[in-house]
Amino acid sequence: INMVLEALRLGADDYLFKPLTNFENVASMIEKQVKKHPVGRPTLTDVELEQLEKIREMITNRDFAMAFQPIFRLDDRSIFGYEALLRPGSTSPQSRPGLLLDLAEHLGIGRELDLVCIEKALESTPLNTPRLFVNIETETLVYPDSLLKVVSLAERFKQPLVLEVTERGTVENLSILLGPCEILRKGK
Repeated sequence: INMVLEALRLGADDYLFKPLTNFENVASMIEKQVKKHPVGRPTLTDVELEQLEKIREMITNRDFAMAFQPIFRLDDRSIFGYEALLRPGSTSPQSRPGLLLDLAEHLGIGRELDLVCIEKALESTPLNTPRLFVNIETETLVYPDSLLKVVSLAERFKQPLVLEVTERGTVENLSILLGPCEILRKGK
């Protein structure tokens, strides 16, 4: 994942400015950039390897919960939707959600955790939820396979889904999000 991100930073900007319409072309472009600009992953320390194992265990066992915070309409105080919030479980190396997400990203599995959280939020959404608001990392949005997973989850659970791009990551060029946003709006 980090190799692909670094390769994208080094030479794929021209492609990212254009809307993503063909997933095979995007996958081919990413593969070419990785070959053109190979980047190695730094070696993890023993502590980081232990943390990585704990997060993988947490993901595998789904040892986390989602809390649902209601979002109210101001005019009539009816429920407009719910925001899904991560609550780490007992096997998590971090008890605070933000620190856990930062750690997962640092260890190279941020996207994996992000997608599992979205899936769990959809699985455990309160009945008759008009809209479900979930946070999504920028890194998750720019990968075609992640986009397909999010779209298929929303279709499978037949739940109106609002994706909130987190403020945790930095996006230097907002145009890289135009293609993924277009795909998500169309649901394809």
